[in-house]
Amino acid sequence: ARRVFAQLRVYAAAAGVSDERAEELLRLVRLPDAADERIGGLTESMRTRLALAVALLGDPPLLVLDDPATGLDIGETAWLNDHLRGHARRGGTVLLTSRTLSTVLPIADELIVMDRGRIAYQGSPARLRRSHPDRLLVKASSPIALATSLAAQGFTDAVMRPDGRLAIAEASLSQLESAASAARVQLTEVTPEHIHPDQVLAALTHTGPTAPAYPGPAAYGTHR
Repeated sequence: ARRVFAQLRVYAAAAGVSDERAEELLRLVRLPDAADERIGGLTESMRTRLALAVALLGDPPLLVLDDPATGLDIGETAWLNDHLRGHARRGGTVLLTSRTLSTVLPIADELIVMDRGRIAYQGSPARLRRSHPDRLLVKASSPIALATSLAAQGFTDAVMRPDGRLAIAEASLSQLESAASAARVQLTEVTPEHIHPDQVLAALTHTGPTAPAYPGPAAYGTHR
């Protein structure tokens, strides 16, 4: 039942900062018009932004944010990303969680993907994308000859799909056509395959029954 600005003032007092700082943050998170609204009546987006304002009151160098884009629209998410990038440029650090890769890929320097308590991936977004690249799906008169020609030009990531199409990574259409011409191969169909970040997330994680993160003693091995 507490009103928005009253909520910020309570936390400001606990953090030892002024009401002026609370007003400043209310403007920063774009909630000045909601200052007198009761928290129970706020939208999900407004509650998320209010929580961010509370976190920023003490101007901490480290921000730990749990799914901060929850409920935000595209414009609000863009604003949040700009703010977090600015925080990092000023020497701060942001540790955040997300249920989707598409939310964090534009801003993350380092990723840790967790799967039921285990690390499924750790590294840069760029390395993750290289391991799950967009591809060109190609039907050709001789896929093997085309793959050989592409490899000779340095494009070695070509995979034969069960339907007979060649899935080629990193090559442009013009490079593909050049390789086909050199091998005297006819291209009958070329289809771009764009891998959505959350398809990558699904490939890294499991959707089956949850397994314990830490196996019982028997799982460590026994000797007979």
